[in-house]
Amino acid sequence: MAGSPGEELLAAVRTQCVTLLDAARRALESAGSLQSLGAAGPEWSGTALTPHLLQRLSDVDAGQPGVAALLRGLTRLATPQTPDGPVEVGLHGWDAAGGPGQGRGLALAVRVGTPGDAAGSLAAAVAVTDSAGGPLLWLVASGSGAADGALLGADGNVTCSAGGTLGGRLLLTCTADGPLTVVEASPGDNISLTLSGRPADMLAAGGAGLRLGDAALQCDVAVGAEGTPHAKMGVQLPAAALVFDTGLAQMLLGRLELPVGLSLGLTEDGAVLNNDAGLKVSLPTPGPVGPLVPTGLAAVLGAEEAAGALTLRLGFEADVRTGVAAVPAQATLDGLKTTVPVRFGADALGPDLPGIAGELPDGISIAVSAGPIAAAGLLDLGKPGEYTGALAVRIPPLSVSAFGVLGLPDAAVGSPLSFLVVLGVRFPLPGVQVGFGFAVSGVGGILGANRRIDRDALLAAVADGRAAQLLFPPDPTAALATLGDTVSALFPACPGRFVVGPMFELSWGGRLLRLALGVVAELSVPTGDRGGTAPPRFTILGKLTLMVPDEVAPLITVQATLMADIDTATPAFTAFASLTGSQLAGLPLNGDLYLLIRGGADPAFVFSAGGLHPAYRAPAGVPALRRIGMRLGLPLVELRCQAYVAVTSNSVQFGARVELSAELAECGLSGHFGFDALFEWDPFHFSVQVSAAVAVEVMGETLMGVSLNLLLEGPSPWRLKGTGRIETFLFDVPFSIDESWGGLPPVGQPPPDLKELLAAEFTKPESWQAETAPEALAGVRLTDEAAEGIAAGTFVHPLGTLQARQRLMPLNVPISRFSGAGVPAQTWSVSQTHLVSNTTGSLVTDPFGMRAVSDRFALGQFQNLSAEEQLSRPAFQDMDCGVKFGASGLQHADGPRTVTLEWEVKPATDEGEEALAGLRTWDGLSGVQQMPLGERFRLGDWLRPPDERVETGPQPLTAAFVSEVAPTAPVADMPSFPSEAQARALAADLDVTASFGGLASVSVVEAWEFTS
Repeated sequence: MAGSPGEELLAAVRTQCVTLLDAARRALESAGSLQSLGAAGPEWSGTALTPHLLQRLSDVDAGQPGVAALLRGLTRLATPQTPDGPVEVGLHGWDAAGGPGQGRGLALAVRVGTPGDAAGSLAAAVAVTDSAGGPLLWLVASGSGAADGALLGADGNVTCSAGGTLGGRLLLTCTADGPLTVVEASPGDNISLTLSGRPADMLAAGGAGLRLGDAALQCDVAVGAEGTPHAKMGVQLPAAALVFDTGLAQMLLGRLELPVGLSLGLTEDGAVLNNDAGLKVSLPTPGPVGPLVPTGLAAVLGAEEAAGALTLRLGFEADVRTGVAAVPAQATLDGLKTTVPVRFGADALGPDLPGIAGELPDGISIAVSAGPIAAAGLLDLGKPGEYTGALAVRIPPLSVSAFGVLGLPDAAVGSPLSFLVVLGVRFPLPGVQVGFGFAVSGVGGILGANRRIDRDALLAAVADGRAAQLLFPPDPTAALATLGDTVSALFPACPGRFVVGPMFELSWGGRLLRLALGVVAELSVPTGDRGGTAPPRFTILGKLTLMVPDEVAPLITVQATLMADIDTATPAFTAFASLTGSQLAGLPLNGDLYLLIRGGADPAFVFSAGGLHPAYRAPAGVPALRRIGMRLGLPLVELRCQAYVAVTSNSVQFGARVELSAELAECGLSGHFGFDALFEWDPFHFSVQVSAAVAVEVMGETLMGVSLNLLLEGPSPWRLKGTGRIETFLFDVPFSIDESWGGLPPVGQPPPDLKELLAAEFTKPESWQAETAPEALAGVRLTDEAAEGIAAGTFVHPLGTLQARQRLMPLNVPISRFSGAGVPAQTWSVSQTHLVSNTTGSLVTDPFGMRAVSDRFALGQFQNLSAEEQLSRPAFQDMDCGVKFGASGLQHADGPRTVTLEWEVKPATDEGEEALAGLRTWDGLSGVQQMPLGERFRLGDWLRPPDERVETGPQPLTAAFVSEVAPTAPVADMPSFPSEAQARALAADLDVTASFGGLASVSVVEAWEFTS
């Protein structure tokens, strides 16, 4: 469905009404209630209904619950079978023969006037029959008449007023998905029917819902002069009362009942609620209700379609507060809600009383004021499963502020209970003096469990100033209203993460300067089966306020919200500051500052005040930065100024832009001047892109204007290149320029000798490092002196490698700049290495396997890059910085040494012999022998002195052939047992098998003896 909410609801209601009436028709047809009906009585003679109207239906109860409820309701609405009043209403059968439909159907017929007087009576019927295109709704009427105040129904509790004037027969039809269509009508035809009564209240068992009071249902049909039908139906509830009865509302304020006046209507243009097609309206706020004062009231009408049924949801929302003058406390509930569903479907028809739901309010606030003591609190319940709150307490001389977020556990997604608390205490002036004019004016902290810091969200909150509200706000409840869901967004739930840190506020000069800082550590603990922890990460959140001469009436206000992040894993340091809310003598000042120092796989360096060059490709993670700017706004003139400066690993950038506009009586002057520059310092060279324009406009047309776009480079030589245009109301003149002047740059200091610098770098001890692969030391025992030398880096293992690296300059790449100055183009590399004795100076051996090692360098510091390259190149790149090599054929420093190996021999004892004496033979075959070799090797005096005893735990056991101590199966398939009894049982079984084959006997050994 497309269109407005009212149009969509109209289409849904029309479809459901026709479908429901057709379901009633089919239920009666299936029950055989329609086939036996004859023609209607003589009271309908002479009306347009006579060819189709059948006898009245009574005691009908067929179909699904919703259909049966519809039939019972229509039956109860009928007047007695032999009416003598001015109005007759009844549920009849309907014969479509001779009409647009087919078969028999169902009709609600109304007659107004004296029975049998066709000329002075109005007869009308709404019927439903089948047709070739599906269910078809009929409206048939004729005659003229009026009646007012007639009583309907078995109990006479419904009042009917009806009337109409028809020029002839009126026949209109409607399908489930189509508009009202004229089959036969006269211009000016009209029918009106109004039913009034007091329907049952729509109240749940707990009392929440809607008291309907007196209600009226009005239906009007008219045919315009052009023959177009117009129909509308409306429900008026002028005395309805809304009952809020949620547990929380009842606990705090008691039952709340508010009068509401409602009207719901359906027209050809759509559904309306209180004549509003948007279906969401503000209702008049009633006066005080006992101790409660409503401050806002709204209603909304919505619909849901599911499983062939339509559910209308009439929702109400109210804001209330307490209003007792003698009580120094006030409570406020915002967004107190109650929803009343009404179902239209074959399975259910009418209000869904069990489905009437009252919800917790979106927010609760409480304020207490008792002399010098004051407190205020706010609890936001608007987000399901999460509560956010703020608290402010003033007990002279201290004031306390707090924010909190509580996340409830959710077993469906596996999220645990989480919370965050931000607490601050402020001291009165002059604070706690710490010297040099500084004083501590506030202390506090941040603590959170199963919460983390969202640094992207924090960066955005710093940029717009919202983050400053977390640090010692003067009004925490107002701050929470400003923050909204920001607190939860800044510290989202995250299992296994914790945030903790102190906060403090420093002041200088009384109220002249204030600095609030919070240092927050984000820690992690192992969760679930993942194990492990992430490195800690530190975030600094701050707020700087400078007000000159005094915060009461400042001429200069500098407010900077700042954030710094220390990532120990990358590693990286990031700092960001925003000047939101600053002003100089009434002129607003804003802009951002940023610093990034990052190592790891993607190193970068960026410092910026006010942003970056427009063509610069910023490293990953650098946010969009606002220019440092001011704005002067006068009645006739507006002046805006912006500037920036930035330093990166490849470039120095800065720029500015000034815009001026003045207008009077549709005549104006506008212009701008701006530039973006890149600089090199030694030798000094710069490149500046300049843009300027000025124009005079009259009545929206340009009278005269000039624009320029220039590139200026210099100073030796100078070059000016650009284009421009002179524009008038008569003609345009473009022009261009490309001029150079000046001589070559002066000769500066001689370039440094990179060979000497590089050689000196390689002579530094820290440039050399010995490495030994762990596999090279396997099976080798070093002397204490050798082990200490290798650990200290003074000795190299014969199978190890030696690494030489420097970080002065990259190798194997052309070098044309060094230390900011130009040098002759040159390339340095390591082509050969030799190992030389440090005592004799003679060659020991040539190395082998020489390989390059790399490090990160900023190429812009070693090569002359173009402006485009400076802006687009990565900040750092991997380049060669040294070599790694090994050695073969090396002689030991003191020559080979001869050592004598001494062996310790310990025979096995005869333990266990007696235990096995009875098992030596079995049927004359080979016996079974136990060999607990692992137990022998674990003796404290075997291979180790007693003072170096090694304790081991129980070892898995398995079976082996005694003669060779060989496994009884392939090693990969060998079973092992923690119990010696299990291993002996396996050995016994295998020994029996082996003995029959004439093989060696089997014993029990520890499984580790066959693992390699």
